[in-house]
Amino acid sequence: LSKPIYHEWRGLISINYSDFTGNKANVMNSQYEFWGGNVGDPVTSFIPYNFNNEIAIQKAKSLQISYAEVSDIIQSIQEIKDSNHSISVYPNPSDGIYYINTQQYGVQSWIITDLDGRILRNHVQSINSGVIDVTDLPKGIYILKVITPDNQLTQKLIKQ
Repeated sequence: LSKPIYHEWRGLISINYSDFTGNKANVMNSQYEFWGGNVGDPVTSFIPYNFNNEIAIQKAKSLQISYAEVSDIIQSIQEIKDSNHSISVYPNPSDGIYYINTQQYGVQSWIITDLDGRILRNHVQSINSGVIDVTDLPKGIYILKVITPDNQLTQKLIKQ
């Protein structure tokens, strides 16, 4: 990352990729260059990386990345489908509005993730509202994880 200093672009922060496995970077670190701090000191910066073939930017000193094979994702969807720990969600598929019976299950909180496990929504149940609104998310498949006093329940959500 550079900044114009004394009418020239000068390096401020370097982003170093290290710990390569199978030609994929597993760790990225941001460090000061000469301008703006002591050379080599870690610094919090916006670290760009590719996620699902799109550029993503994360503010961090260090970013660790892991990769999941497509077969692992398909297997985890099958495990959810076959699980006894599922929760009824309706309608499913939907255009982005789903309903769950919070009183029947004693819902304390719920999380929605994408198929890579990235958290997209995190909700603590303060009132007995059974509405889950993901109308702003793109069409696709998501995983709903519901936390109850006794269990963690899961369900695949399909947004059309």
